Amino acid sequence: MDKDYRNKYDKFQIATEILVNRYMLTALLVNVNNLCYYLEAREKTMRLLLPPEQRDKIHKTIKYRDTVEFDRFKVSSRFFNAMVHQYGAEVVSYSCVQLDSYLKRTAKDYGPAEIRKRLREYADMYTHKKKASDALADAINIAVSMDYKLIDSKEVARQYIEGTPWYERDISEGCKYLKDKFDL
Repeated sequence: MDKDYRNKYDKFQIATEILVNRYMLTALLVNVNNLCYYLEAREKTMRLLLPPEQRDKIHKTIKYRDTVEFDRFKVSSRFFNAMVHQYGAEVVSYSCVQLDSYLKRTAKDYGPAEIRKRLREYADMYTHKKKASDALADAINIAVSMDYKLIDSKEVARQYIEGTPWYERDISEGCKYLKDKFDL
């Protein structure tokens, strides 16, 4: 798998990455807001000592948010944190971006239970896709690292050629050799 970020993200994936970072920041801010809520509950007894009009003024200015909001849907921070704990922050954020773009394209309006179900489906799909991508990258590395002159079957030759980047296939000595040997 390629660990260099310059090669990992092309110009089409940068927008998705920015949205993922935005949603992760939203989740972080919701958790900070929850901490503020608990601190305020601790100091509630001190506010009871104030006159009633000042208490009402303070109560009206404080707004509690317990949801992570996206452009087209929102989920509770408790559900979002449970998803992050189960799948990881990157998977959940990416799934939220994909669900949000799906809802924008289709203009559908789902209830909270359907949103949670769809979000889990996207997270499962992305997790399986990531595992398959990692397995494919490992197989490509194994195929490319072997000596091409020792390949003796057409199937392995195809795997070796497909493991080579498409822009190197016409100039690679191994690909040329295997294409001529097996008439590919």
